Amino acid sequence: MNICYSYNKEGKVERYENHIKSAVAAWSVIKPYYEKVLDRVLGKLEFDPIAVALAIHDLGKLTNAYEMSPRNFRHEIFSGYAMYKILGKRPEDVKMILSLAVTLHHENILMGVYVGELGERYLTISNIRRILDTFKDKLKPNCDVKRTFNELLKNFLVRKGLINDEFVNDIMEFIDHWLNDGIKIDDIIYSIKDMIAWASVGPLEDLLIRRARVASVLHLITLADSIAANVLRSGDMKDEGNWIVERVSKGAEPVDINEIKDAINKVMGNAP
Repeated sequence: MNICYSYNKEGKVERYENHIKSAVAAWSVIKPYYEKVLDRVLGKLEFDPIAVALAIHDLGKLTNAYEMSPRNFRHEIFSGYAMYKILGKRPEDVKMILSLAVTLHHENILMGVYVGELGERYLTISNIRRILDTFKDKLKPNCDVKRTFNELLKNFLVRKGLINDEFVNDIMEFIDHWLNDGIKIDDIIYSIKDMIAWASVGPLEDLLIRRARVASVLHLITLADSIAANVLRSGDMKDEGNWIVERVSKGAEPVDINEIKDAINKVMGNAP
């Protein structure tokens, strides 16, 4: 099978593992400013939750469905489902927060396609199922996902101490299931229902806290993802994450944008 890409448009290509390494490099610079907050949100964990979420957040782009229709097949729904399954052995709050954050990392586009363009007012399970059903036979990988993740996990995330061998096994177990057994739409829908119930059923105060925890994690994923994409794509102004990069450049985050760019260039072997 061929190389896995996270971006392949208009003559610009971005290998999946390069995007993830760059996003994790961006996170490594941001992390010292947010680490204590993240510990309060998720608790102390044996893995780096943002690095893990970044590794999985674009997994849906590696499907035949995404290659066929990148706008209508929302890759983040598949990625959020993958995160949910991979975190099956972890505490429920950790699983739900990370899975929801991955699912919502392109919330504006998700809502535009699955709500606005369908003439609806809300995102509904029936809308998600209706669209996913059109891709039910296209959910297999479009590239050598096993080779890509073996390299990414063992030669990068493990070496940097961001995950352990047990977590590698959990991710590769999901990938093996994906390759050998395939993914069923019903299973994706079940995971989405479970996430929605966790975020919307219960005492109001509890729900506000849960949603704030998701928003905290979502901010960090989106921040690292957007900066990495901007650097690798040479500041392509068509990229929807540029407004985030502009805000960081103007001092919206407690870190210099050039420090993040230097870290990305270093991990990509482009350091001066």
